[in-house]
Amino acid sequence: MSQKRTEAGESANNMSNFTLLYPSHTLSKVFVPNEALIRHHTLDDIRKDVTTRIKRLIEDAELHRFGTATGESDRWYWAAPLLLDRRNPSIKKNLAGWLKRVNESDDSFFFYTNKDEGSEREESSSKVKHFEEFVQCFENPHEAGLGPLPPDLAEVLADLAIASPAVAALRCVSEQYNPDFYDRTLFAFDLASELLSLFNKPESIAAVRVSTVRAA
Repeated sequence: MSQKRTEAGESANNMSNFTLLYPSHTLSKVFVPNEALIRHHTLDDIRKDVTTRIKRLIEDAELHRFGTATGESDRWYWAAPLLLDRRNPSIKKNLAGWLKRVNESDDSFFFYTNKDEGSEREESSSKVKHFEEFVQCFENPHEAGLGPLPPDLAEVLADLAIASPAVAALRCVSEQYNPDFYDRTLFAFDLASELLSLFNKPESIAAVRVSTVRAA
C-alpha cells in the first residue's frame, strides 16, 4: 500500500488499522449472535449469511462510484464500513458530530500514549494525522484514493461484522446499556484501540508468532 500525504506533510501509511478500530453501526446490525446461537448456525453458515447481506448493502449503496482507476483497492477494507454508515441519514448526522468532536476534544484514549498518567494529547502525532484522513474520507469519499472494489470486500466485511473488536464492542454496549450515539461509539472505538495496542507489544507479537508456528 503506498503512502498518502496529509496536509501537514506527514505520511499516513497505516490506515489499515481503522479496519479493526472503527465501530460501524451498519456492520453491528447485520449479525445478531443470539439468533445464530438459537438456530445452531455454524461459523460457515454465519459467514455465508452475513456475506450475502453485506453484498446487498454494498450494491444498494453503490459504493463503486467512489472508486477510481488510479486508487488503491486495499483502502476499501477500512473505508467501506465508514461509507456504509454514511449512507444512512440518521447514522450520518450523528457520525459527523462524533468525528468532529473526537477529532477536536480530549475524549478519546486513541490519541494518547498514556492518558491515565496525565500526558497531553500529541497534536503532531501520526494518530492525529490518520484520524484526520479518516474524517476526510467521510467528508469527501471521492478524494479518498479508493480503487476498484476488491472482489473479497463482502467476505472481509462479514468477518468484521462478526468479530471485529470495535463492532463487537459496539453491539454489546448497544444491546446491554444503550447509551447515546456518541458514548457508545467512543467506548467501542477506545476499546478496540486499547486491544490493538496490547497486540502491538513485542511480547504479544512474539506469542502470536510462536503459536502460529506451532499450529503450522
